[in-house]
Amino acid sequence: MFDQNHDRYKKSNRTEKRFAARIGAKLQPRSGGLAWGKGDATTAGGDFTSNTLHVEHKRAEPQTKSIGIQRKWLRQVTEGAKRRNRMPAMGLTFEDPEGHAEDWLMIPLEFAERLLALLEDDA
Repeated sequence: MFDQNHDRYKKSNRTEKRFAARIGAKLQPRSGGLAWGKGDATTAGGDFTSNTLHVEHKRAEPQTKSIGIQRKWLRQVTEGAKRRNRMPAMGLTFEDPEGHAEDWLMIPLEFAERLLALLEDDA
């Protein structure tokens, strides 16, 4: 009865929960999933939010060699971050056939410069 999309949804949901926990974020209810929620300003533009970040997350399955970043995703997560007074970020997870995951977090250069300055001040 369930198709391949159901399995992909479950894997994506599990990956989002794991990724969000690693950065101390909470999942955004209904993010991107419900037909009646399309365009809903309260859910658009991100999958999870922490005290600092608002994150849009994408997952690449093992057979996927690369993922293209769409400018639309970056604009949406930036708008969502502005509404929540957070910094935007893009989370990426690449899975391999053995079940391991490689996680990446992409942030705007402006934010990275601020973080690097803080790290240099602490050194």
